[in-house]
Amino acid sequence: MGPVADATADRWFTPAFVDAQPATVARTIDGLRQIPVEGYAGCCHALISADFRAKLGAVALPVLAVAGHDDPVTTPADLQDIAQSVVDGRCIEIDGRHICNLESADAFNGALAAFLLQNR
Repeated sequence: MGPVADATADRWFTPAFVDAQPATVARTIDGLRQIPVEGYAGCCHALISADFRAKLGAVALPVLAVAGHDDPVTTPADLQDIAQSVVDGRCIEIDGRHICNLESADAFNGALAAFLLQNR
């Protein structure tokens, strides 16, 4: 998993966050290094064939899609498409990349708490 982990920080976190929170980034990437190669490969294989876009219209529960402004993995446009495809979807963007819940924890947690309170 070393080569995968080595290339991941740049996709998951902005350079500013990597510089400001090196311990958080290292802990997250070290967790990735611990995943068995077979398990990671199996997950990748499952994701390759998992295209549920045609079924999103059947999702009737409220959905909050949270996008990192600078996410190259699951772009804000991708999450906006999901939010627009479900019956009751909303999309917000917060600072960060793919792991924006760590990078902008206060904004993420505030948005999630508000969403959960509105939909209880």
